[in-house]
Amino acid sequence: MIEVYTSVPSFAQLSQGQFTIEWRPAGSHFVSQRVALDVALKSGLAQQDKIQAPYSGSANLTLRVDNGQAQTEVLVDGVEDDSELYLFGLARKFFVGLLRHPAHGGAPLIRAAPTCELRCLPQDKPKKGPGCLECEDGGLIFRVCC
Repeated sequence: MIEVYTSVPSFAQLSQGQFTIEWRPAGSHFVSQRVALDVALKSGLAQQDKIQAPYSGSANLTLRVDNGQAQTEVLVDGVEDDSELYLFGLARKFFVGLLRHPAHGGAPLIRAAPTCELRCLPQDKPKKGPGCLECEDGGLIFRVCC
């Protein structure tokens, strides 16, 4: 399961938008069967959702932001089960996604070292985590860190 937290402050001036998370089969950059969560985005709105992965273990995700005028996406591979995803709409055309990996046993609890890969397009060379990638389309910027 992945917990999803979204927040768009009132100063972002976003009247309507949508954030989508889609699972992709391992080794694929395309969605074959739509398993997704769609979250409405609007200024002044914060919410929490949980989405159950269609299988256990690490997942490949497509994260997509739509501000009503443009949309852009980031492909994220190697997301661990029980991760947390935070999405912030900082302006009508600028969104930030932060992927927090689950803690593992021990005292104190230790966060797993990120093993995720980020890319804007399926044919792009992946950027290996930890790190961030910024994708842009139609003036809409989506920066994702893992």
